[in-house]
Amino acid sequence: MYLTVLQELDLGGNSITGDPSNYLSYLTSLRSLRLDNNPLQSSIPASLQQLTNLRKLSLASCDLDQSSGISFGRLPTSLEWLNVYNNKLYEVPLGIGLLQNLTYLNMRYCNLNSLSVNVFANLKKLEALDLSQNPSITSYLDVLVNQKSLKVLKLSNMGSSLTDIPNAISGMEKLEELYLSSNRIRGINHGQFAKLIRLRKLNLYDNKIASLDPLSFQNCDHLEELDLSNNLIHEVSPALFVPQSLKNLNLAGNKFDTFDKCTVANLLAHLQKTYTSISSDLFICDCRLAWVRKLSAAFGSRVRLSGSCYLPRELYGQYDVSSYSLSDCSSEDESFESCNNISTTPPNTTTEHTSEVLNGSFVNSAQLSGLKKDLQSLQAATNAAVSVAVVALLALLATIAVLLTCFFRQRNQRPLKWRGQGHVNQGLQLSEGVQSERSPEGKSSEDTVYQNTTETASRGPSADYEPLSNTDRVGNNKEANTPP
Repeated sequence: MYLTVLQELDLGGNSITGDPSNYLSYLTSLRSLRLDNNPLQSSIPASLQQLTNLRKLSLASCDLDQSSGISFGRLPTSLEWLNVYNNKLYEVPLGIGLLQNLTYLNMRYCNLNSLSVNVFANLKKLEALDLSQNPSITSYLDVLVNQKSLKVLKLSNMGSSLTDIPNAISGMEKLEELYLSSNRIRGINHGQFAKLIRLRKLNLYDNKIASLDPLSFQNCDHLEELDLSNNLIHEVSPALFVPQSLKNLNLAGNKFDTFDKCTVANLLAHLQKTYTSISSDLFICDCRLAWVRKLSAAFGSRVRLSGSCYLPRELYGQYDVSSYSLSDCSSEDESFESCNNISTTPPNTTTEHTSEVLNGSFVNSAQLSGLKKDLQSLQAATNAAVSVAVVALLALLATIAVLLTCFFRQRNQRPLKWRGQGHVNQGLQLSEGVQSERSPEGKSSEDTVYQNTTETASRGPSADYEPLSNTDRVGNNKEANTPP
């Protein structure tokens, strides 16, 4: 008796090598068939073509080798779901292009070398496509530009051959899930996701992304899950995660040594979270992280922060990061008031879910080692510059001191200029015929000021004198010669 009403059948892992047509052909009501992990090699059961109600077929890991002349033309055109994961197909068989009702196709890890425009041109209803782990096809991805019906696309594990997000993706306006993990993607171009207005899940785990344009996800209003973990991101803008529908954000394993408090405040204020976790064992605990002590007070029980400090050395290994304090930090470092347009009032949520945000390590040991070397070099250069500046300042002060000493010495030792013919004062040529202003008594004003000097330094009829002008002062005239 044959099971003519049977709709689902799983024959996976049964070492089937022959053609099971003697019983499959009678399962006319069968809608789902799984033949995974059977060494079918170069033979696809011919009886499958008779299963006109078959909607779902899985032939994963069946040792199918396209070089042996295997034909996919025997598959029923009623198929909507096809899995040929882990086979040696080298290229997408033309027979798959005949399955015009196909909505799901998994060709992951099939050693594909190329993609054909003719095959995908007929797959107008295709909604989910997995071409992951086929690194040789990255130069053929433009073939997918006309797959406007795609909702799910997986291009993960392409290795070093995929360094940029394929241009064909930007026009897939119905795309809801995009998986690009474990590649070498270096960044997101401005406006690359502008038309992906229905995108809900984006996985960019394990790439080489170092920075993000603040407007990278501007039009992704329905984005719920975003995985940017294990990249090279060292900072993010508070405006980056504007989609208020975001439920799960993963930034673990990036190159953060700290995190901007306004970015965190923006996330917590706008994302519909019931629970948020920030954890790391490699925090650099300086004033840039002083705000974590006020995090729970500002945002309530929906926030949890855990982890330990890696630097500075005196805080190494302290596991309660939220309680550490630095005396040099100001109240402004701890406050969220400087963050504009940030509300600490928990948003109204109608969904119940747990979400983990920013969960992961902020820096690695190699980066910290390099950071310490850079700081040491900077400190040495700073010390050298300070030493040079101090020496220059001391030299300047010494010069000023000498000048001031000379100035005051000259003021206290004002030399005299004798008047008369043939009078010489320590090599100075005395002036002749110089008249001085005299007082009514017949004495000049200088005579009065320097009276004591004239009593000892001048004798005879030519004893009149006057102070030297600035242009006549040369040498030290402290002791004047007595005129003849």
